[in-house]
Amino acid sequence: MKWPEFLEKKEKLFSPRTTATEARAWGDKYLEAGRFHDAVAFYTKAGYQQGLARVIEMAVEAGDFQLLEEMRAAEARGGIARGHQEPWRCRACGYRDVCDQRLEGPSGGY
Repeated sequence: MKWPEFLEKKEKLFSPRTTATEARAWGDKYLEAGRFHDAVAFYTKAGYQQGLARVIEMAVEAGDFQLLEEMRAAEARGGIARGHQEPWRCRACGYRDVCDQRLEGPSGGY
């Protein structure tokens, strides 16, 4: 796939003409290619909570603390919903102490 040049990507990301559907599609392409930070930017523009939650899961599993910090900043800008229903994931998450969506239960909750 031919990726957009820097200025073209910047235009797609910051233009009011870019629809949420287009931004989500770009986020999916970047995520599939392993370009997580670009995926976060486009998912944030699209307001696509499920995509952002997927990136959080991937960052936790990979131990990518820089990406987790970026996700924390995205959360501060607009909120990111929990992307799973398993209490053990909450136990493993670095945000469990401050998360208002954490799950409780016998398989690893609080």
